[in-house]
Amino acid sequence: MTPNDLRGRAAHMRSQLPPPPATGGPPRDLGHRLLTLPRGQDEELRMSLDAYEGRPFLNVRIWTRDTTGRGWWPSKRGVTFKLRELADVAEALAEALDLMDEHPAGRPALPPAAPHPRRDRAIPAWPSPQSAGGGEDFDEFA
Repeated sequence: MTPNDLRGRAAHMRSQLPPPPATGGPPRDLGHRLLTLPRGQDEELRMSLDAYEGRPFLNVRIWTRDTTGRGWWPSKRGVTFKLRELADVAEALAEALDLMDEHPAGRPALPPAAPHPRRDRAIPAWPSPQSAGGGEDFDEFA
């Protein structure tokens, strides 16, 4: 079989296949949109009340414009809040507004942050490597 024979068979096989499914374009934002903030020319921050498998949540996500400039796609950059967390989120936003009111220049003097439990824990040091021959300790600069 020659390469041209193979190409002919491939073309015939392609002609017998059903057409590929049409992409439906970008997904619709099905939630109840609460807020849209522009983030440059091709991005926007959207906040919406949505539901997944009947469970409501607040969705805050960056959406990006596709290459055609007509459709918007949700990115992986974002966060969701369970409804039981909304009171805490609202309280934090109220505190942020209070801090900003105290400092009209827009640069609040922030109170010292509490230590972060994961970032502030001590990381144990690795033991120094020993020489394979059982002699002196390894020194990469010696």
